Amino acid sequence: MTNEEFIDYVETHICEYLPPECQDGELGTRVYLRPNDEKNTGLYLMRPGLSGSPNVRLELYAEDCRNGRDLGEVMQEIADTLSSCGGLVPQPEAIDLDFEKVRGKLTTKLCDPSDSRDYLKDKPWTPVGEWGLLYRLQLLTDGDLVGSSPITYEIMNSWGMDSKTLHRLAVENESTKDPAWMSPIMEVAMHGQTIAGPNLLERGRPLNPSRNDTYVLSNRSRFNGACVVGWDGILDRVGAVLGRNFFILPSSIHEVLIIPDFERRSVEALELAVRQGNANPMVVQKDDILSNRIQYFDRRRCRLGSPKRLRRRTN
Repeated sequence: MTNEEFIDYVETHICEYLPPECQDGELGTRVYLRPNDEKNTGLYLMRPGLSGSPNVRLELYAEDCRNGRDLGEVMQEIADTLSSCGGLVPQPEAIDLDFEKVRGKLTTKLCDPSDSRDYLKDKPWTPVGEWGLLYRLQLLTDGDLVGSSPITYEIMNSWGMDSKTLHRLAVENESTKDPAWMSPIMEVAMHGQTIAGPNLLERGRPLNPSRNDTYVLSNRSRFNGACVVGWDGILDRVGAVLGRNFFILPSSIHEVLIIPDFERRSVEALELAVRQGNANPMVVQKDDILSNRIQYFDRRRCRLGSPKRLRRRTN
């Protein structure tokens, strides 16, 4: 079943799976671009008296069916999501964009502009080496449910601000609520999503790392934490902790890996590791892929970019 056939089937038959209290709701679909320029179709259910609905991404469920999942089971899960989450996530046209009401919801998200050309056309963003920092409104955080909406040039201009001001306010807001955090990778592997041990960014002296050491840089929640790479001063702090230049590997949108630079470190081997990880859904889920490109930070020149362009043999 193709995506188009699956979407047509859902639109025709989903009412058969909805509970009675949802039968008078207005069903609809919305096609939208994701940061990787992938087009997705979101199914929503607007119920009387409620101002929002989740957007259920139908392409993901179409893929589940092609992989052998029972169609009836998939339909019931879609119906359950629509009925149980109704009203939690406002639709874009229902969001009150008065700046004083939403300034506390400003967040950032890292992307690769080379994969996001169409998506970025109507949105302000800040270059972060060869990556880019986007700005969003975090509308919902409720357990596993997360809802956000991108900030466009139209929205930014309605607030009477420029991109630099938006960047400053978003970083100030998010870094206060969910600060940047750096840990040894072995500590993260042992404790999973739970933050344990000290934040190395708060360390007062260099670590003196070995060539085998790797670190995880994220935020405290480790959700969309790769964005901290674009926060002012964070990479300078990482360089001060390591006492040397370093590579940044895009582990996912949730975190990056920090690898200190030593002589004979192979850039090609690091790039291959990233490509292999992104190609394996057991390592990185498709929606969590940040980029296939690694970056390099020269701490003395405070420059971020391609390691083949910036790398120096002295630290």
